[in-house]
Amino acid sequence: MSIPRTSLQQKRAWFQMGFFILFVIAPPLDLFRLDLNLGHFILFGFHWTLGIDAFIAGEASSLDAAINLIIRGFFPILLIGGLLIWSAWRWG
Repeated sequence: MSIPRTSLQQKRAWFQMGFFILFVIAPPLDLFRLDLNLGHFILFGFHWTLGIDAFIAGEASSLDAAINLIIRGFFPILLIGGLLIWSAWRWG
Protein backbone atom coordinates (compact mmCIF):
# COMPACT_ATOMS: atom_id res chain seq x y z
CA MET A 1 0.00 0.00 0.00
CA SER A 2 1.56 3.27 -1.07
CA ILE A 3 1.00 6.60 0.58
CA PRO A 4 -0.24 9.32 -1.81
CA ARG A 5 2.25 12.10 -2.50
CA THR A 6 1.53 15.72 -1.73
CA SER A 7 1.83 18.32 -4.49
CA LEU A 8 5.14 19.51 -3.05
CA GLN A 9 6.58 16.00 -3.21
CA GLN A 10 5.38 15.64 -6.81
CA LYS A 11 6.99 18.95 -7.78
CA ARG A 12 10.21 17.91 -6.07
CA ALA A 13 10.26 14.63 -8.01
CA TRP A 14 9.71 16.48 -11.32
CA PHE A 15 12.51 18.95 -10.53
CA GLN A 16 14.86 16.10 -9.62
CA MET A 17 14.09 14.32 -12.89
CA GLY A 18 14.55 17.55 -14.85
CA PHE A 19 17.92 18.35 -13.30
CA PHE A 20 19.09 14.78 -13.86
CA ILE A 21 18.10 14.97 -17.53
CA LEU A 22 19.87 18.35 -17.83
CA PHE A 23 22.95 16.85 -16.17
CA VAL A 24 22.96 13.99 -18.68
CA ILE A 25 22.36 16.04 -21.85
CA ALA A 26 24.52 19.08 -20.98
CA PRO A 27 27.87 17.67 -22.23
CA PRO A 28 26.65 16.37 -25.62
CA LEU A 29 24.78 19.62 -26.31
CA ASP A 30 27.73 21.80 -25.20
CA LEU A 31 25.63 23.64 -22.62
CA PHE A 32 28.44 23.87 -20.08
CA ARG A 33 31.78 22.08 -19.94
CA LEU A 34 35.42 22.54 -19.06
CA ASP A 35 37.62 21.83 -22.06
CA LEU A 36 40.92 20.54 -20.70
CA ASN A 37 42.72 20.83 -24.03
CA LEU A 38 41.82 24.51 -24.43
CA GLY A 39 42.07 25.26 -20.72
CA HIS A 40 38.81 27.17 -20.30
CA PHE A 41 35.06 26.73 -19.97
CA ILE A 42 32.60 26.52 -22.84
CA LEU A 43 29.16 27.93 -22.03
CA PHE A 44 26.34 27.38 -24.58
CA GLY A 45 28.95 26.72 -27.27
CA PHE A 46 30.87 29.96 -26.64
CA HIS A 47 34.37 30.06 -25.22
CA TRP A 48 34.38 31.63 -21.74
CA THR A 49 37.87 32.92 -20.97
CA LEU A 50 39.09 35.57 -18.58
CA GLY A 51 40.20 37.76 -21.48
CA ILE A 52 43.81 38.19 -20.36
CA ASP A 53 45.38 36.74 -23.52
CA ALA A 54 45.96 40.23 -24.95
CA PHE A 55 47.66 41.29 -21.71
CA ILE A 56 49.95 38.25 -21.79
CA ALA A 57 50.84 39.03 -25.41
CA GLY A 58 51.63 42.64 -24.42
CA GLU A 59 48.80 44.15 -26.46
CA ALA A 60 46.66 45.40 -23.55
CA SER A 61 47.28 47.38 -20.39
CA SER A 62 47.10 46.06 -16.87
CA LEU A 63 43.93 48.10 -16.33
CA ASP A 64 42.23 46.25 -19.19
CA ALA A 65 43.33 42.91 -17.70
CA ALA A 66 42.03 43.91 -14.25
CA ILE A 67 38.67 44.97 -15.68
CA ASN A 68 38.39 41.69 -17.59
CA LEU A 69 39.21 39.70 -14.45
CA ILE A 70 36.56 41.55 -12.45
CA ILE A 71 33.84 41.33 -15.12
CA ARG A 72 34.53 37.81 -16.43
CA GLY A 73 35.88 36.19 -13.25
CA PHE A 74 34.81 37.72 -9.96
CA PHE A 75 31.41 39.10 -10.96
CA PRO A 76 29.95 35.74 -12.12
CA ILE A 77 31.27 34.03 -8.97
CA LEU A 78 29.72 36.70 -6.74
CA LEU A 79 26.46 36.58 -8.69
CA ILE A 80 26.15 32.79 -8.42
CA GLY A 81 27.15 32.87 -4.74
CA GLY A 82 24.61 35.57 -4.04
CA LEU A 83 21.87 33.63 -5.82
CA LEU A 84 22.72 30.50 -3.83
CA ILE A 85 22.67 32.40 -0.53
CA TRP A 86 19.41 34.16 -1.44
CA SER A 87 17.70 30.91 -2.47
CA ALA A 88 18.90 29.20 0.73
CA TRP A 89 17.51 32.11 2.77
CA ARG A 90 14.26 32.22 0.79
CA TRP A 91 13.42 28.53 0.56
CA GLY A 92 15.70 26.99 3.16
